[in-house]
Amino acid sequence: MDSRPEFFYRQTGDSKQCVRKALSNVLQVKDEIKCEEFQDEVKELESRFLRIAGHTLYDKKSNSDGCPCWQENWSLSVPLEWLKHHGMKGEVRSEKTLPEDLEGRRFLILAKNNAPQSGNHALAVVDGWLLDSLEKNPVKFETFANEFNMAYVILKIWEIKSEGKHI
Repeated sequence: MDSRPEFFYRQTGDSKQCVRKALSNVLQVKDEIKCEEFQDEVKELESRFLRIAGHTLYDKKSNSDGCPCWQENWSLSVPLEWLKHHGMKGEVRSEKTLPEDLEGRRFLILAKNNAPQSGNHALAVVDGWLLDSLEKNPVKFETFANEFNMAYVILKIWEIKSEGKHI
């Protein structure tokens, strides 16, 4: 598909909201998904993993932006849980590469930026377009594939589906 995705959400500065932005981008929603929409998922995951993690993911007093979710601690567990509660799922790809046929397909990617001292970063691919919330614009993936492999190390890829079908 040659047409650019209709919606593109960017993060500003060091907001550490790439996971929420990537989910909004991959779903192509008109209104960006707000942090408050994840409270149930954060509480549920916290109740399962608090003993393992040793810290809370839900603490309104501790988060500077007033959101009760510590977004920088999410990885992709929170949006993947959110997808389940909304009739969708993220199927893990066994390969750490995207398929050749990207048209009509959507992916969430957990990657590490190749820049020194960089942390993990969440990305979206929609209909062959890379939507990186740290960039100014979406990029047609086929024109960026080689540069993508130089800029990021893919840690995991989920294909986003609804009832087992592409959304």
